[in-house]
Amino acid sequence: MPSPLLSILDLSIGTTGRPLSDALGDTVRLAEMADGLGFERFWVGENHNIGSLASSSPAVLMATIAARTGRIRVGAGCVLLNNHAPLAIAETFKVLHTLHPGRIDLGLGRAPGGDPLTALALRQQRTLARPDEFIDRLAELLGFADGLPKDHPYHGVVAMPADAPLPDLWVFGSSVQSGQTAGLAGVRYGFAAHLAPTLDGAPDAMAAYRAGFEPTGSAPFPWTAVSLLVFCADSAERAADLADAYALAWSRHGTARAGLIPTLAEARGAAGDPAFATARERVRSIAVIGTPGQVVGRLNDLATELRADELILTTGIHDPAERARCFALIHENWPACAVPPVSVA
Repeated sequence: MPSPLLSILDLSIGTTGRPLSDALGDTVRLAEMADGLGFERFWVGENHNIGSLASSSPAVLMATIAARTGRIRVGAGCVLLNNHAPLAIAETFKVLHTLHPGRIDLGLGRAPGGDPLTALALRQQRTLARPDEFIDRLAELLGFADGLPKDHPYHGVVAMPADAPLPDLWVFGSSVQSGQTAGLAGVRYGFAAHLAPTLDGAPDAMAAYRAGFEPTGSAPFPWTAVSLLVFCADSAERAADLADAYALAWSRHGTARAGLIPTLAEARGAAGDPAFATARERVRSIAVIGTPGQVVGRLNDLATELRADELILTTGIHDPAERARCFALIHENWPACAVPPVSVA
């Protein structure tokens, strides 16, 4: 069995001692490196009113990355569909796909990407999303491209340009329901393990996706990916230190520095903090940490266990150069890649 494809998800996380906006430039430069190394795709996130995350407009960031790279697929992991009008998303991504044909992915998720008040401000409505609203919005988005039924209130409205297809679609989530939704919609599925409290839910979610998959023109067969938190360095000790710094960022929830990635020196100074110790235990339980050989071995094991066609790697390292080296070390030691997924786009 060929090894799964390797991709990157970067969330434009801020670091202590630097303006948050600097994270956007770091993301673009990381994408340029990933393009040169041969990673399959580079995804960005959508988050709002979170003081440590700069990626609030994935489509704008994607357009910049696609213009600065030449080969790599560029996508959203993910656009939070409940925050936006489906027609606006369909048209935005049709334009991106037209300008960068065969290189754009549209990953969709149901989370609000911020606090409830921010979600209301984004939606311009007085109520939050219903539990089934994501499914309705996904059907509407597809309908603006393929045609809505005659009894639909928006029948006759077409996402422009009319002659351009939507790019490859994914549902990105961390529940069995997200897997079922992706399967029934006939799109690709990504399990967001970097957001889940454990990896325990991944096998059931991915099995539900495969069991319920309905082939479509753009996705004739199921394709699964799993996002994983990684910390790779030349030594196991250095990798553990990098993971500990990220854990300290987690432990600062509710403070002014919540989520900002600290330096290794800051992490060492927090050794006696009980909140840090708890966060470190959690990070070590879900992340893949170690030397290139250790990380590649564990990633291969996880891909085999989950029957994943692709691994989407993400990390949280303070120094942008060391962050890039983390991904480069993994890619340099990765076996031959799988055959990419079929796309009719």
